[in-house]
Amino acid sequence: MKKLELHSQQSIDISEKEAGVFFDESPDVFCVSVTATRKVLRSNAAYDLLFGEDAKNAESFMESIHPEDRQQVMNTLIGTAIGETVIAECRCLTLDGSYIWMQWRSFSIAKEGKSYAIGRDINDRKEAELRSQQLAALVEFSADAIIGVGRDHVIKSWNRGAVSIFGYQHSQAEGLPVSQLFEHEFYGRLAEAGLSGADKDGLCVRADGSRFCASLLVSDVLDHDHLRVGYSVIIRNITERKEMETRVKEFYSTVSHELRTPLTSIRGALALISGGIIELNSPEALDLVNVAQESSLRLIRLINDILDIQKIESGNLVLAKTIVSPGELLRKTINETAGMAEAMGILLTTNCDKDLANLSVDVDKIVQVLTNLVSNAIKFSPDGEKVGVDVRRTDQSIRFSVRDRGCGIPEDQSHRLFQKFRVCQ
Repeated sequence: MKKLELHSQQSIDISEKEAGVFFDESPDVFCVSVTATRKVLRSNAAYDLLFGEDAKNAESFMESIHPEDRQQVMNTLIGTAIGETVIAECRCLTLDGSYIWMQWRSFSIAKEGKSYAIGRDINDRKEAELRSQQLAALVEFSADAIIGVGRDHVIKSWNRGAVSIFGYQHSQAEGLPVSQLFEHEFYGRLAEAGLSGADKDGLCVRADGSRFCASLLVSDVLDHDHLRVGYSVIIRNITERKEMETRVKEFYSTVSHELRTPLTSIRGALALISGGIIELNSPEALDLVNVAQESSLRLIRLINDILDIQKIESGNLVLAKTIVSPGELLRKTINETAGMAEAMGILLTTNCDKDLANLSVDVDKIVQVLTNLVSNAIKFSPDGEKVGVDVRRTDQSIRFSVRDRGCGIPEDQSHRLFQKFRVCQ
């Protein structure tokens, strides 16, 4: 019987030694504190290394906890008063002055008035969770449609951007075949390419059946064995970009047209002189030289206008208004376009009411508008036809009108007439 009691006592002593080794050598933080005040009574080496002597000698361990987390930790520790083991996660102030996330498991022994806590550094886990949450938020709130698709080409996930772009709610989209989002021919090209790695532009189809131009990027989703389990599809609505590209093309077309008109006048005047049709020292030749000079000056002004286009866009364009007669505006317009009309076999006629009031206008801008109208009429008129320019008095204004027998503007294009950088075909 004595041998058995001795053996039992030795087993207890060995267990206490082992517990001491675990306590002192564990990489986790161990501490014993007074339940009522949370003042630390004993701690292991890991605690001292992480928090230092100041934390150990503080009136309460709560001083080491981030102020924003203290109330939550206090609420959690209420459970230790009734003998339960509780778990709390909070930010703790370390020896180097930084805060790290710790997970604490704590329990109390009421009759001893002590609390026992084990803490583990979970900072890496918390940072990974934060990155994961940030990434999830970026995906969910992206303006682009970000869609998860299974190997069976069925939609598995659907972010808010997809809801906004396509018009399907999450519950409506998830389970749909992804092919339903694309115009048939476009999806055929995607499927032919194997979907994976596709980076293309094409037409997508909204829930209401309307179509829009989209940029598509498809990437493989792989499992831990690097086997494809599905696809991530990013779709961006590029309708505005495509429209901008079209406007830029039309802008260049418009600029070319604007520059070509005075150049044609200059060329026509010089051709008449150099070709001997007009005698060099005649009054007609002097008139043509004046036309060429005015067209050259207008050409310079047009180039300056192009350079100042930002002012036009921002609404800061200043009009250089002067007092001018309607007849003078008509004369300048005819001078600008006479060479073009001569070269294309078109007869220009004018009709201007007498005794018209003078106008306060930006002469260059008005002549530019009138020249555009007249040159377009010349350009689209059959050979030998007439283009007439009339100036009439109306009730409260003076009206300039251009008459021609050309093909006119198609009715389905008329809505584009006053849009910026638009060309009516």
